Amino acid sequence: MIRIPGILLRYLIAMMFGLHRRRQYSKDDDTVPRRSSSVVSMSSLSQSVDDSTTIDGSRYSIIGSLFRFDSSNLQSTQYRNKQMLSSITTPPTFIHHFGVEVCFTEQFHYTKAELEPYRKVGDEEMDKILQYLSQNKDGCGCGAFDDVISYIAEEYQVNGDADTPTVQFYKHYYENIPNWIDYDQIQRGIDVFLAYLPVAGCSLFYRSLVGGFSIPQIVEVLQATQYLVGDKEKSVERLFDTGGFLACCFAPSPPTTTTDTNDIQSALSLRPGGKGWEAALRVRVLHAKVRRSLLQSKKRVWDVETNGIPINQEDMAATLLAFSVNVLLGIEIIAGRPLPENEQVDYLALWRYIGWLLGVDTVETEEGRSSNASKHSNLPPIDPCGERKIGIKDANSQEDILFDDGNSIIHSYATLESMILHLLHPKKSSRSLVSHLHISIRSMQNISRPGAIR
Repeated sequence: MIRIPGILLRYLIAMMFGLHRRRQYSKDDDTVPRRSSSVVSMSSLSQSVDDSTTIDGSRYSIIGSLFRFDSSNLQSTQYRNKQMLSSITTPPTFIHHFGVEVCFTEQFHYTKAELEPYRKVGDEEMDKILQYLSQNKDGCGCGAFDDVISYIAEEYQVNGDADTPTVQFYKHYYENIPNWIDYDQIQRGIDVFLAYLPVAGCSLFYRSLVGGFSIPQIVEVLQATQYLVGDKEKSVERLFDTGGFLACCFAPSPPTTTTDTNDIQSALSLRPGGKGWEAALRVRVLHAKVRRSLLQSKKRVWDVETNGIPINQEDMAATLLAFSVNVLLGIEIIAGRPLPENEQVDYLALWRYIGWLLGVDTVETEEGRSSNASKHSNLPPIDPCGERKIGIKDANSQEDILFDDGNSIIHSYATLESMILHLLHPKKSSRSLVSHLHISIRSMQNISRPGAIR
């Protein structure tokens, strides 16, 4: 007897009963667009969309529709599209890319021309610190195994008011917390991840890791550093490193003898000085060292024009969304419905804070500015898990940017869709790396103890 997984059976039944029925969208109809016949590319966004084609009712078309994953029929996609379409003045463009249809809007999404400049920007705040250390501290901090964060922390403890890039950096992230950070909300975001940990793990591998490493520009960095491209054992160890980072960030508060739960601080590990807080800053230093090494390498000339700066702002923002939005989508696909909106907002707030620590350019003030602002003065923060897209006009405006009407769910999903359209064009090197990852993961079945692969 053939056994059909429960989630697949539920999905097929739902489709057969018409829950995934495709309907045409018209301005007079309050429904959400499900499927457009137009397939366009990023280079032809100005193309009009032909909505006149209807679905063929033939036998083969019906059978095909049962087994085709249609992302536009996810409840969250319907909700987001409806919200976006209710507040735009220019018609959307529907773009079909790798089985996903994007309702592309100029107001919420980023075009290729808008995203490309972010590929020329790294983490200028941390890059300057490594440069400062190499020039003023006899190279201290620039070695592969130098603990830059511990070194800076010691400087801060000796003289917290010293006017040096290192001390000012540490002081900023230790003392100057943006007003949008709510540690109770961040703890709720951690609780969401832990509650759905098995599904989150599957999403991080199959949606985030495999999808992200299908981007040729990211593969160039991995190949140049031999990260995840060596033997299977080392590849698995590096995946465990990522798991260790998450464990540090989401670690619970230590046991206490008090019975008063009000004395237990929320998100203690991610608060300044906590293990997760330090781990995020150390990962940031690691990325800066890789960036510095590749750009200064004499063995291999890095092609900035083609690949951008190694570990640039767009790549970092896309990675952050892979850990946030992709997990939310994975939960929805498995559970059959999206998480409640408040849980999604809390989870995105968690990753917005982690991204801020990792050097993703994030809004810190009502003016839309950040301490990690680019030397390109007209380039606003992407703030991928923030409340809304900040345009260049907004960034150059003298007026405060208010966020009361923002929606982090719409902004984060639209930003990820924009980056997928911009970056996800796999080449042979991408397919080889993804295949290697699958083989490495299968080898984990033979692990009898941590660190031992047979």
